[in-house]
Amino acid sequence: MQLHTWTGILIVVAIAMASSISQTTNTPAPSARLSAATPSSEHAAEPGASGTPTNSEEQLYPAEELQWRGGANGVSTAIAEGDPSQAGTFTMMLKLADGAWIPPHFHNVNKRLIVLKGTLLMGTGQVLREDAVKALPTGGVAVVPKTNWHYEGGRGETIVALIAEGPFETTFA
Repeated sequence: MQLHTWTGILIVVAIAMASSISQTTNTPAPSARLSAATPSSEHAAEPGASGTPTNSEEQLYPAEELQWRGGANGVSTAIAEGDPSQAGTFTMMLKLADGAWIPPHFHNVNKRLIVLKGTLLMGTGQVLREDAVKALPTGGVAVVPKTNWHYEGGRGETIVALIAEGPFETTFA
């Protein structure tokens, strides 16, 4: 995959994160604050904690700099930003080999999944049933509620961005 494609994907992830953060802080998402009557350059800086614009730079996480771990069972992870063990938003990348499965589990917080490549297969329950999954193709988004038993698999090499709030815990069946 070319660099500009990953850059576009990371922009989508950043928008999803901004939406997630705005929902938890009751602040309108960036797109909701833009006005068709005013040029977007007036809104180039996001407001800081005090509501005044800041000059802080965006944070970029190029795909080629991700440090993938795992892979023995066909599932690898990489932390793009944040720390799942600490309070705050984080983005974890998941890579599933064709036919790989993450067994039934649940989390202590809601999670959002954005399929960047391949097809994510998703099912619910404490028993993995390949005949009962739903397919979520590239570009699809899933929201998994906390304490909801679920499992995921990959059709073709599948790469997913997982966005959630830490501390993040996983309990397997």
